[in-house]
Formats: sequence, structure tokens, C-alpha cells
Amino acid sequence: MRQSIFRRNSSSGDPRPVLEILNSAKGNVAYDIGAHVGKISKIFSMNFRDVFAFEPAEESFEILRKLGDPKIKSFNIAISDKDGFIALDVRSEQISKRQLVDPGTTALDWGNVIGKRLVPALTLDSLYETLPPPDFVKIDTEGSEVRILRGGAQVVAKSQATIFVEIHSEQNGREVVGVLEKNHSVQIIRHPGHSEGSSGWLNHYFVLARHN
Repeated sequence: MRQSIFRRNSSSGDPRPVLEILNSAKGNVAYDIGAHVGKISKIFSMNFRDVFAFEPAEESFEILRKLGDPKIKSFNIAISDKDGFIALDVRSEQISKRQLVDPGTTALDWGNVIGKRLVPALTLDSLYETLPPPDFVKIDTEGSEVRILRGGAQVVAKSQATIFVEIHSEQNGREVVGVLEKNHSVQIIRHPGHSEGSSGWLNHYFVLARHN
């Protein structure tokens, strides 16, 4: 089952419907994949016993690891579709925001590719085998979302985790929904900062998936 939610009221940072979802998430364990500087990790730490935060960009990770919250365990790695190392793009717009970009993402204007960075990576299924199982998984990885879900088949199919994904391209969004709706009820939450039918509206939104 798929539902669509659309809000026109804009706000700074994450839109209000998204913050409501993240603030209301509760359980024992949360995975924050693409944790950036820890804004969402700090929200999770109020309602979860343990928060495992993963961020491959060293510029963000240096801030994340200094949060000083004992509930938040931070890791300077990417989550992807394979264990080992992956190459991520350094793009002129996003690196100024301390973010690396999946090389396959083209829908949003994130500036020119000005370099590549090799970073260590694990799959979501590898985490599932070594860490406590998650009750909530948030994924915001500048285009790597499909790769993460492909590397997390056990988590998607077997765990009861709620999965929340920020989408950065229409094609990736279709693939994310296609993976998740096999085992989950899926909601699409459009970003209120984009007018309906615009390129931003089509390419930048959120998916909330609750296990059936």
C-alpha cells in the first residue's frame, strides 16, 4: 500500500512533516545512515537506547564524533552494496556542506565533480549481523540509497525496522519504493519547499516504510 503526503508550508532545514516523523520515532536501536554532523542522531538519542551513526565525509564526521552523547556511536564509514571500499564524488556544491555524493546521482544540481574520495564501506546486512538489530533506519546519503537497500536485503525482508529514506532523484525514488513495498507499507512525503510538478518536487522527497 502506498500513500502520498504533500505539504506546501516551508520551513528551514528538514520540513515539518519529516521532523514530526523523526521526533516521534521510538525504540531500542536506531541506525542513522548519512548522519552528517549528527542533527538527526541527537533527535534519535532522546527516544532510543542506542544510536549508531555512519558518516563517510571526514569534514562532517569530525563534528559528529565530538557530540559527546554516550548514546551515539559514530563510525567514519559509508554504507553501500558491498563491503570494502567505494569511490564517492567530491562535488563543488555539496562538499561545502560537508557531504560526499554517489557518482550515479545526476538529478540535482550539486556542482561540478572536483575529485573522488575512496572511503571504507559496509553493507546494511553486515551491520545487521554485528550490531543490535535496528527498530528505525534513516537513510540520507546523497544518491546511495538504492545501493544501501540492495546491500540490506536481510534487514528489508526480515527485520521489523521502520525505514525512512530521503530521495535525491526520481529514478532512485522509484527503485527505493520498488524494493521497500514488497515487505512494507510505503508513504511518499513531498518536500514543501518545491512546487508541485517542478523538478525539485519530482526528484527530492522522502519515503517512509513500515514493515507489514
